[in-house]
Amino acid sequence: MLIAESMINFTTNHAMTELIKVNNLSKYFTEGNGLFAGNGRMLKAVKAVEDVSFSIKKGETLGLVGESGCGKTTLGRCIIRLIEADKGEIFFKNSDIRKYGRKDIKSIRKQMQIIFQDPFSTLNPQITIGSMLKEILRYHGIAKKRESEKAVELLNAAGLGIRHLKRYPHEFSGGQRQRIAIARALATEPEFIVCDEPVSALDVSIQSQIINLLKDTQEKFNITFLFISHDLSVVKHISDNVCVMYLGGIVEYGKSHELFSNPAHPYTQALISAIPKPDPKSGNNKILLKGDIPPATEIPGGCPYNTRCQFVFNKCRTEKPVLKKTGNVHCACHLGD
Repeated sequence: MLIAESMINFTTNHAMTELIKVNNLSKYFTEGNGLFAGNGRMLKAVKAVEDVSFSIKKGETLGLVGESGCGKTTLGRCIIRLIEADKGEIFFKNSDIRKYGRKDIKSIRKQMQIIFQDPFSTLNPQITIGSMLKEILRYHGIAKKRESEKAVELLNAAGLGIRHLKRYPHEFSGGQRQRIAIARALATEPEFIVCDEPVSALDVSIQSQIINLLKDTQEKFNITFLFISHDLSVVKHISDNVCVMYLGGIVEYGKSHELFSNPAHPYTQALISAIPKPDPKSGNNKILLKGDIPPATEIPGGCPYNTRCQFVFNKCRTEKPVLKKTGNVHCACHLGD
C-alpha cells in the first residue's frame, strides 16, 4: 500500500487529466503450469508484476524500461486486459476496468490498442493489408460505406499509401510492417496505445522514422502512450515520464529529463551509464552490473536489487524500500534514508 500512497500523493493535482491510473497491480504465474506439470514437483509462483502503481496524463507518453524479464510486457498487457491481473485497480478515464464484464470491456476495446514488437507474427499472411484494415473498421462499425477511403487515410497517416492496399504482409520490409501495425492500431481511433518494444527489431535508421511517426501521430490525434522498451536512448527521446522496473516492481520514476540527468537508484544509474555515447573521447564511465538478474520465482528478501547493488548494506537485505521523493524523482532505495 505504501507504493500506492506515494503515487496518489504524486498525482493528486493532476487527477482531472489522468487517462490511465494503476493502483497496486499484481500478476502471478505458476512455473511449470502446463501439460506436464505436477509429477510430485513443487510448483513455484512467478511474480511477474507486484504492487505496481502509476498514472499517465492524457496526451503524454510514459516510458517503461528495465531488463528483459522484469515484467514490462506483462504489465502493459494487463492494463488493456489482454492478460487478467490478479490484484489491483486499473482506471481508464476514472472507471475501474478490472470490474468490467465481457460486454463492457468490448465497448471500450477500441479505445485501448497495442502495437506489438513483431508485427509480422500478428498480421494474417492470407489477406491483403487493405482487407485487414477494412475488417477492423467493419467490426467496430467505423466509417460505414467509406471503408476503402478510411483504409487509405490510415495508411497515409502511417507513411504508406493507396498502392499498398492490395499487398500481402510478406511483401513489406520490417519497417513497413511496423507502419502497418501503427495504421491498424489507429483504425479504431483509440485514446490509449501500449507500444510494446515497437522498434527493437528494426535498424537504427528505421527506428528513428517509426519514433518520429509515433510522435507525430500522438500530436495529431492526442493519443496517450505507454512506451515499453529496454533501449533507454529511445525512451529518453519519446517519453515525458519514465518508470524503471526491476523484478516486477518499480524502483524509480519521474520526469524524463530529471531521471536521465540525475538518476537516484543504483540500478537506474547503471542502465543510463550503458547508453552509448557519440563522442569516443567522453570516456567510459559504465557501471557494470554484477551477476545475473535473479529468477522471478526467487526474488531476494529486502530490496530485490540487493544481490547486484554495489552500495548494499544490512538494511537492504532485510527491509524492502518503498517509493518516496528523492530529489526530483521518486525512488525505492535505502540510500536516501
